[in-house]
Amino acid sequence: VFFSRFKKLIIPEDNIVEAKELLNVLQKNYPGRKLELIPLAGYKSLFQNLDIVEVRELKFKDKLKANYGRYHSIANTVFSIIILIILIVIAAKFLIPLLDRNPIRFGIQGDRYVAYNEYGKSIWESKILSEQDIGIFNNVEREKRIILSDLDNDGYNDILLLLSDEKNKILNRTLFCYNHDGNLKWKTVVPKHDSLYGNDYCPDDILIAMMSVINSNKGKEIIINYRICLMFPNFTMKISSKGKIISEFYNPGSIDKIVNYDIDNDGKDELFFSGINNDFDKSGTLMLFDSEYLSGCAPGYRFPQNCSKGLMKYYILFPKTGVGKFTTNGSSYARLVELTSERIVVIIREIDGYTDLKNKRHYQEYITLYTLDGSLNVLNVETSSEFDAKYQMLVNEGKLKPIENWKEFKAKLKNNVQWWDGDRFVNHPVMNKYYQKVISQKTAIN
Repeated sequence: VFFSRFKKLIIPEDNIVEAKELLNVLQKNYPGRKLELIPLAGYKSLFQNLDIVEVRELKFKDKLKANYGRYHSIANTVFSIIILIILIVIAAKFLIPLLDRNPIRFGIQGDRYVAYNEYGKSIWESKILSEQDIGIFNNVEREKRIILSDLDNDGYNDILLLLSDEKNKILNRTLFCYNHDGNLKWKTVVPKHDSLYGNDYCPDDILIAMMSVINSNKGKEIIINYRICLMFPNFTMKISSKGKIISEFYNPGSIDKIVNYDIDNDGKDELFFSGINNDFDKSGTLMLFDSEYLSGCAPGYRFPQNCSKGLMKYYILFPKTGVGKFTTNGSSYARLVELTSERIVVIIREIDGYTDLKNKRHYQEYITLYTLDGSLNVLNVETSSEFDAKYQMLVNEGKLKPIENWKEFKAKLKNNVQWWDGDRFVNHPVMNKYYQKVISQKTAIN
C-alpha cells in the first residue's frame, strides 16, 4: 500500500504497533511518500469515522433515485392515496353536484318554478308561469301549488305541480306529477260536475287551489282542494301516489287551508280543513278527517247528485258576531293558525273591504280567536283590538248594544260553537255518528 496511490490504510487495531514499526522503516528509506494508518476496533465504527467516510449532500432528485429501491412501495402507496384524495375532491366538487338528480327544494327564477338538488344546482324547471301563480307563490300565506315528495319510496323526490291560466280551463283543473329526472310521470284531470246553483253554476270553471301529501295506511296519498266558479263550492279530492282518484268530499263554501297532522300519534295523518260554510249563514268552519274516510258532503242544503253522508270525524261551526253582520263581506272565515297534539288555535276573520280614490281595494280584518284542546273542546275565546274598536264604533252608531261584561260576551261566543252530530248541530263536542258507524263496522269485520 505504501508504494500505491492510496494515502490511507485501515488496519485492525491489534496490528497497529507492528504496522507503525514497518511504516517507520519505509519512510526513512523513502521520505517523500506518506501513508496514514487508521486503526479500527470493529466494522461498526467504520462508518462513524469521518476520516474514513466521505459525506456528500445529495440533490433531491439524486436522493429519490438513491432511496427508490428501499422506499418505492411506500412511495407508490402515498402517491396513490394523494391521487385518490384529489379525485374524490374533484368528484365531490364538480361531478356529484352535476350527477345528483334528486330535487330537495324549489323556488321561482324569472317566470318559472325551478327545483334544485342539495348542492344548489338547478335540475328542473316548469313551463312559464302565469302572473297569478307567481303572485300566489310570493304571498306569505301562499297556497301549496308545488310540492316535492318521494311518492314511491325510491329515494328520489317527485314533483307535484299545479298551474293556472285564465285561457286554459283544462290546465286549471290538472294535477301534474313529474319524475325526479323531469319527465312527466302522470297527470290527473278533475272531471266536470253537475249543476248545484242553477244558472249561476259554471261546471267548467274549476281551479285546483291547493294540495297536500299525507301518510296513510296505503303509503303516500295526495289531497287536492278545488274550487268551482272561482271561490265556491269546494271539493276536496284524495288521489293515489299513481294519480288515481280515490274519493272526494264536498263543502258548500270555501276551504282556505289544509293541514295534515298525526294528532293521535298512530302513524297516520289526520286532515284538518278550515274555511266557511255558505249554507249556514256564511259561518267559519273547522273540519277534522280520518284520512282514510275523506268522502261525502258537509252539512248544508245544496248538494251534488248522489252525494252520501259526510264521513268527517268532526265538523265545527263558529258563531258570527255582531261585527260580522255589518261588514261589507258578510262572511266569517275560519283559519287554522296553530296545531299541536295539545293545542289548536283557530281565528275567525270578519272582513271589511273598501276601494280608495286610486281604485285600489283594501281590507280590514276583525278577528276572534278560539283555542281548542286536542279533542276539539273549546278552551278559550279572545278578540283582537281591531275587533274591539269596530264593535265600539258600531255601538256609537247605534247599530249594536254596548257590552257590559266582555268576559260574559266571550263566554257566550264559546257556548255558541256548534258540532255536527251527523244529522244536526249541537252545542257540545260530539263526533259525527256516520263516521263512528263506519269505524264500528270496520272493527266488527276485523
